[in-house]
Amino acid sequence: MRRIALFLLLATLLSCSTQGQQPQPQIQPRPRPNVVANVDDEESWQHFKNYNYNSDPTPGMWRAIIDSSVAYVQFQGFEWNSQRMFKLSELGTLPIDHEGTLTIQREAGTLTMKGLFHENQGQGTYSFRINTEYLSYLKAQGYKITDDEVSLGLFLTDMSKDYFAYLRMHGYTSISQKQFEDLAEQNISKRLLERYFDLFQKEDYGHVSLDKIIELREHGVTATYINSLHDLGYPRFSLDKAEELVDHGVTPRFILSIRELGEKDLTLDRAEELVDHGVNEESVRTFRKAAGADIPLSKIEELTDHGVNPEFIRRLHDLGYPEVSLDRAEELVDHGVSIETIKGFRDLGYKDITLAKAEELADHGVNPKFIRKMKQKGYNNFTLDQYEKLRDAGVDD
Repeated sequence: MRRIALFLLLATLLSCSTQGQQPQPQIQPRPRPNVVANVDDEESWQHFKNYNYNSDPTPGMWRAIIDSSVAYVQFQGFEWNSQRMFKLSELGTLPIDHEGTLTIQREAGTLTMKGLFHENQGQGTYSFRINTEYLSYLKAQGYKITDDEVSLGLFLTDMSKDYFAYLRMHGYTSISQKQFEDLAEQNISKRLLERYFDLFQKEDYGHVSLDKIIELREHGVTATYINSLHDLGYPRFSLDKAEELVDHGVTPRFILSIRELGEKDLTLDRAEELVDHGVNEESVRTFRKAAGADIPLSKIEELTDHGVNPEFIRRLHDLGYPEVSLDRAEELVDHGVSIETIKGFRDLGYKDITLAKAEELADHGVNPKFIRKMKQKGYNNFTLDQYEKLRDAGVDD
């Protein structure tokens, strides 16, 4: 989760204002090829999109955040972006507060990153040139490089000859063009494959198809995630179930938090239901603090479904309604009574409005906006009952 958060912060952190800091040198990317594209001219636009970036590695953009001994780098291409993690030792000496060049060489080719770092952030341009020997190897295996995203993905995933040999050793002797591209774009590295294969063997999942491995990766299901659930006492569940749990937002931390609140026999299906209904550790703690430790999860789930939250009950108390049960709060919300509605009536002079009256008015379609409109039409100094009769008589705002 920490890595995901860092990636999500990249764009915002690096685009923030640098007020109070010394101006840093700006890197000017090399001009794009001399191709004029009118967005209304599909032929010209397609010509620009199909430009061969491997033959002329025009720079894309990169941004990075340094965290301890690693760098989280976002690469941006023409119509795509990709995030990867590098050890600082692989990047070499970083150009701090001055323009510089970082060069990373792997079997697939050479990545050149020009730019600078300031404190824990960096940005600049990059270019990638594929290794001709490696390209010949791929062609001999029957693979094509269809665009610059795949080209760079092969490098970033480090899909070397040894990588393909490792797959063959584990029974994946025939890899389609689509699988080849998915492996690169989904960053299914050898290290990640090792973790999957260890899991499949240890937990007796059998020989899992390459398409399934790619699918697991696309859904964010890692070997660590499945192992964590197994360690929590859920020893046998399918890979499809693992995908479903991740898709619904069920995490080992969530399960632990609910267990710590006394729900020791929580099943995976029940955990999924709770997440789907918006129940989390904070809501359970807050409800139980407000209504007692014995309130069951099913009741919290029901309240959440009806839009009742502890904040609603607290604000009712603050407005002078101290004896509001959970069931009563649920009724009020179901009838459309909100904190803003009650405050609106009070602002209009009806200081002593009861919750029962607020509920009745809501049922008849009377709200503060309606009363203000009626006052503008000359219906002043009416009681709430009189405004209710106006509405019932067909007078609208």
